Amino acid sequence: MAQELDRPIQQKDQDKLGRGPFVEQLTDALVDKKNKRSSGLVVSLLGAWGSGKSSILNLLEADLKSRYQNAVVLRFDPWLIANRDSLVRQFLSDLGNALSKDAGAASKAAKKARELLSEYDDVINIGIDAVGLLSFSLFSSGLKAAKGALKKTEKTLHQLKTEINETIKDIPYPIVVLIDEVDRLDDSEVLEIMRLVKAVADFPNVSYLIAYDVDRVVEALGASARTAEDAGNRGRAYLEKIVQHQVFLPALFEAELIEMFRGEVKTVASEAEFPDSRYSEDRYTVVENAIFPTLIKTPRDLKRCVGIFRTLYLMVRGEVNWIDLLGYATLLAKAPSLTERIKSDPIFFSSDFGRGGAAYLRYGMDAPSAAEQLAEVLGENYERKRPEAKLIQALFPRFVEKARLSDDHTRIEHYRALSFLIRQGTPPGSLPLRAVQNVFELSSDELVRYFGDSVSAGQFDDLNYILSYHYASFDNCDHVKFWTAMAEWCRKPDRTIPTSHDPRVGYLEVIEGSFRSAVGKSPQLANVILEIVRTTADVGAVEFAARVLRDQVWAHGLFGREGRHDFHKVGKAADWEKACQEFGAQWKEEHLASDWFFGNWKESPVWFLSDVGAWDEPCVQRLNGLTEDEAAFEAFVMMVFGRHYRVDRSGAEKLMGWDNFARKLTRLQNGSAGREFSNDVRDAVEKAKDSVMARDRPTPDVDEPAA
Repeated sequence: MAQELDRPIQQKDQDKLGRGPFVEQLTDALVDKKNKRSSGLVVSLLGAWGSGKSSILNLLEADLKSRYQNAVVLRFDPWLIANRDSLVRQFLSDLGNALSKDAGAASKAAKKARELLSEYDDVINIGIDAVGLLSFSLFSSGLKAAKGALKKTEKTLHQLKTEINETIKDIPYPIVVLIDEVDRLDDSEVLEIMRLVKAVADFPNVSYLIAYDVDRVVEALGASARTAEDAGNRGRAYLEKIVQHQVFLPALFEAELIEMFRGEVKTVASEAEFPDSRYSEDRYTVVENAIFPTLIKTPRDLKRCVGIFRTLYLMVRGEVNWIDLLGYATLLAKAPSLTERIKSDPIFFSSDFGRGGAAYLRYGMDAPSAAEQLAEVLGENYERKRPEAKLIQALFPRFVEKARLSDDHTRIEHYRALSFLIRQGTPPGSLPLRAVQNVFELSSDELVRYFGDSVSAGQFDDLNYILSYHYASFDNCDHVKFWTAMAEWCRKPDRTIPTSHDPRVGYLEVIEGSFRSAVGKSPQLANVILEIVRTTADVGAVEFAARVLRDQVWAHGLFGREGRHDFHKVGKAADWEKACQEFGAQWKEEHLASDWFFGNWKESPVWFLSDVGAWDEPCVQRLNGLTEDEAAFEAFVMMVFGRHYRVDRSGAEKLMGWDNFARKLTRLQNGSAGREFSNDVRDAVEKAKDSVMARDRPTPDVDEPAA
């Protein structure tokens, strides 16, 4: 189990920065190795907040106890004490309790020291400023309390301290006080701690190590000065009178921090892989170089970032790229106000950034310039002023370039991944990847029902998005069963003549695109694609099977076609050629013997027959015969010209011959007076009329499959 990332290390085996020798040197400064007594020094351990001082104190305590078995090590944390007036009393009480635990030969001296410390505490805390060390803060509480305390002892403050000194000298083991979190105190409390060490508790055989950020303590000790310069001088002078040795934390090289960072990340994300060189172009390197050294400078920075990363990883693993998660966790830790801006700024969810970003590229639209976007979101001169700008640009590259969005849709430059991250879970209406994984466990009949239910629930688009861009996550599943059920769900269920577009026409196109994308991302799916063609054809999903076959005809350049690089080539050309010939012969025979043509939403299977050389004059005549009926020709026009489809003169000529097509279209137009067409038929007829009017204009063939 990973250690608590936001807490100081406790044991030597957790030390990943090799601080062992440094800690041993601190022990030698605090304890005289010859007589095994404390050196009596006051040593300061200096480092910025979060630089690892508390971890050093933990290691130091362990080293002291291991090397000097009877040593008394008192950890005093003044930040936990409620108010300034309690600091001295709590310290003296803690020191007395620590000494009272001795049960050995020196227990008598230790017990006496504790009793004297208690008396010392009583006298000090009645508010008598006997040696000018403490304020008269308690005097105002009344002389009655003061007199009551004095009755407990007839000794003066000086006499008590002298007795304590003599008693502690007789204790034959070192006493070391470790004081942490001083830089978290307010000014008066910092001053009180320094007075405590300098005068109240400067006992023999007691060494002190005080850990703090020197700038903060100097500021506090000089707070009463009139000017900043005087404050600095006064604070440093005060420290020089108290502290004998100032020790800075060992320099932490960037390479050490990065190595530690990688180790912590690896404990969270087992799939994390790191490049061998920091100068590679690996995506992780880009993000890492944006984090170091400007954002993560201390071990505490590191642990906070990795701690946030671990929480996010548990929430959205699999949905969001782990590298992006790591970068975003760093932003949350180091630039929280900026991440709040990301959550609320519309530009991150607008068409030019999110799901519609690809549309800008697809339709040739110019996205806003990098400078405009960066200025709008991050503010003028942001990059020069704020260190997180480089990381923002690494996570959202569209701010700095107009390049195509990455193919990895788990990166937060894509809308869906960003939505999951901002939500820290599944956004409303979205499908998590794990839910789709469960879909593959359904039976064929259950799958067919599921696809219909996903439409009703408004999740069909999200399902196909996942299939398009995340299909590699489902490699260990029954690909044939899944895609056969999906093709069966959206196939035309009968051979009736349609009068309007069925919604499943659109779903079939979406599924075809998802299947293409999934094949390109999943080798396992690609290995069974021919089997899927056969099973989908067997259940009557001829149009889906024909579209997949056409893709491979054009990818491999079969039947005299010129191969196209915009189709993903799968398997061997010879296998596809054989399958195409087999299906071409089978479907041609069905067409000649039946109304097979109207068993499809679109004329895609006819284009397949044309591709493989099976569509000939008898096939043309058969289609002419089927469409002599006016209603059948209306359906034909809607199939060929409806929605966003259109063929040119050469396409119409291949299907049924130009003269036949023009004659029937003219008949349809002449006989349409007083007839009510469906909107789908009416729109298709208008497009068909455009083709008739353009018969003498040269037009390109458009019977090739869309990329």
